Amino acid sequence: MTAAIALVDMDAASLAAAEQVIEHGIDAFREVGAALLSIRDGYGYRLAGFRTFEAYCQTRWGLDRRRGYELIGAAEVLENVRTSGQNPTYSQAVVLRTLAPRQQRELVADVDLSRISTRQLRQTIKDRRTQRVRDARRDLLASAPTSPFDDPQRFACVQADCAQLPSLYLGTDLIICSPPYGLDLEGSDLHDDCTTGDWTEYLMRAHRWASEMYEVVNPERGRLCLNVPIDRSKGSREPVYSDWLQLLRGAGWLYESTIVWKEGNTSNHQARGSLASPNAPHAVAPVEMILVMYRGRWDLGEPSRPSDISEIDWVDWLSTTWTFAGEHRYRVGHQAPFPEELPRRLVYLYSFPGATIADPFVGSGTTAVAALKAGRRFRGSDIDPECVELACARVAREIR
Repeated sequence: MTAAIALVDMDAASLAAAEQVIEHGIDAFREVGAALLSIRDGYGYRLAGFRTFEAYCQTRWGLDRRRGYELIGAAEVLENVRTSGQNPTYSQAVVLRTLAPRQQRELVADVDLSRISTRQLRQTIKDRRTQRVRDARRDLLASAPTSPFDDPQRFACVQADCAQLPSLYLGTDLIICSPPYGLDLEGSDLHDDCTTGDWTEYLMRAHRWASEMYEVVNPERGRLCLNVPIDRSKGSREPVYSDWLQLLRGAGWLYESTIVWKEGNTSNHQARGSLASPNAPHAVAPVEMILVMYRGRWDLGEPSRPSDISEIDWVDWLSTTWTFAGEHRYRVGHQAPFPEELPRRLVYLYSFPGATIADPFVGSGTTAVAALKAGRRFRGSDIDPECVELACARVAREIR
């Protein structure tokens, strides 16, 4: 009650004084960030006797790497949006730095930062990113070739739930896929209410997917390469990779190996829990896992059959640790795409020319493109009819 009375009774001088404190706080992180930026880019830390900028920040000012670069990034945001007349708070500036400069200016031109919280700002950015993917998909579909890729022996893609795969999958040699992770993303998660709900319900759905893929693959020498993250960090924290391995085994799949893909797309700004404290830290793994499973026998029984993989690639790719960049969601019009390099390697490494490759979570059609380019046949599906349309349009555009 006292605080409410004080707020009502505040006079103009008190308001001006309070606002001066706020303004000084805004200027402070702007000035600190700008100073750190000049020291970093001008190698001032060497003049101070430090070999690295990070060591300078930590030793001289007690700033860890993350905090130092947050201050620099926040200062850059304020300078970038200076002409808008808005003054983002420090936490808002940290969130805005995840956007490109042009996107920062566009957002502050549309949103009154003084009227929204940092949480609301994050949601606004998420909504705008989702809309950008929708717009990219719309443009890709609008520019699709007028004539489809018409070769049913080589390519087929239909709408279907992975829990009920059509007969066109029967006898598949190799399945390459990345199922929904339960991250509330548009695309293959469409109409899948369990993706952000109870994890047990998600696993029940995933078990049906695993069992259905097992049923349609070649019963004697069928293979599966399934791409998943180590953990789920949105909603409840869950061991995605571990759970998928267990449920695949429960469906009958046999384990061969795991490939670690260092994609480098994990955000530096992703929440890691309590800052510089053991109170409640959350580890973030900048890798994804590719589970390599099989049905029947691993040995394909054709040692003299001609292969199209080079010896250099064969040696390199069997290191089980791959490093290459992820795919840009706006380029392919899908929220969670993997790059063509991933299925390309898997196609050459785990199938002979002419084999049938399948992806029951076809998404933007990346596996289809990689398989067809490698001289394999492809069978695909997705629960989202727009993804099917997108994949077919991409194949028509990229495969000749």
